[in-house]
Amino acid sequence: MLESESISRKQIRNGALLNPYFAFSFIWLFLLIVHLFNFNTKFPPATVELTVFALFISFMSFVIGIFYQIHIKEKEDGLAVDDRPTTKLMILSIFIFIAAVIHGRSVPIISVLRGNTEAYQNFGITTLTPIGYCCSVTVIVISAVKFFYGEKNKWKNLLNIAIGFITFILVYSRGLIILSGLIVVIIGASKYRFSLKSIIFLLVLLIIGMLGFNAFGNIRHGYSWNNSNYLLQVAGFNEDYLFLKNFSWTIVYVDTPFGNLAYNMQNEFTDYNFMGLVSQLLPDMVSKRILPEYVGGIQLAVPSLTVSSMFAGGYCYFGVIGMYIQYFEMIFVTFIVTRLSKCNRLTFIAVSASMTALLFLSFFVNTIIYSGFFMPVIFMLVYGYFSLRKPHGNVLVSNVEIKA
Repeated sequence: MLESESISRKQIRNGALLNPYFAFSFIWLFLLIVHLFNFNTKFPPATVELTVFALFISFMSFVIGIFYQIHIKEKEDGLAVDDRPTTKLMILSIFIFIAAVIHGRSVPIISVLRGNTEAYQNFGITTLTPIGYCCSVTVIVISAVKFFYGEKNKWKNLLNIAIGFITFILVYSRGLIILSGLIVVIIGASKYRFSLKSIIFLLVLLIIGMLGFNAFGNIRHGYSWNNSNYLLQVAGFNEDYLFLKNFSWTIVYVDTPFGNLAYNMQNEFTDYNFMGLVSQLLPDMVSKRILPEYVGGIQLAVPSLTVSSMFAGGYCYFGVIGMYIQYFEMIFVTFIVTRLSKCNRLTFIAVSASMTALLFLSFFVNTIIYSGFFMPVIFMLVYGYFSLRKPHGNVLVSNVEIKA
């Protein structure tokens, strides 16, 4: 028998959190609403085309999410998976990290603390180090599923999660820390029903986090922790909302991608180029090699506010039509990977949580073609495939019900 109770016997209490389409629908509707408040006067109002687009993708994603939710709530036969730690993959990722340190003769976080803030950008061994990062994300996510849904080996799986995050801290990879952290939170939250107390607790944590983010932003630019004058001036923060200045960094960061898109659509900064559009539909590790001349950048309303969104490249090279094409590509890719993950209950939870996080972060970057974020999902699918082929003695098969 397996060492522990089947993960597939567990009920997922918050199945909606494992629904990528709901996450995408929410974030883009939320961005539109935030922009309508005109917090940042440097950004123009949303054009009619942009407003219609945001409403369309939010509505369509919500409808698709409902059908997806109905589908995953059906009872299915699932292969039982034990919760033993993913040791071999973790050892591989550690070995690759050590090899990169020896090769570069430095640890990025130490170099950054010593003042070399660009050291982490050139760290690693071509091809090998990105594979190591993908292994680390995969281990963190798989271990999180085993930690929250398994019965045994809690500390061993928690140790794997900790080692993965420590690795990302050492290589100063803020993006992978945020991505992995968000996925772990989604996996953990999917197991529990939210009570009023837990919702209030999460809101308090969110407020504290926003205040801390604001303080660190001010300090980084040489101001006192509660002096947001730098950002207020750069973003042209609306004086009607100065009572929210202690949350200004979060507000500006959230509104900037949508604001830059609105700025480009208002001024029609579009260079219609079919090959440019193709470059924005291919994985970046492919497009950088076969179409290196197309970077998909957009014009910035404020030079220091550089964040765009997943639709920046599509608009740059094919206008609003390019944005719709990117959206339907995202829907198609999400359907394919979630469908492939259904062969293994553990992999399904891991991939669904990962895609939810990726689509939620789509307002910052095109997470579908950004290999650094999307490739770990492929690794998880491969892990699930080999888990099915690996003999575990008497394998249990049981029905699973995922609750909304």
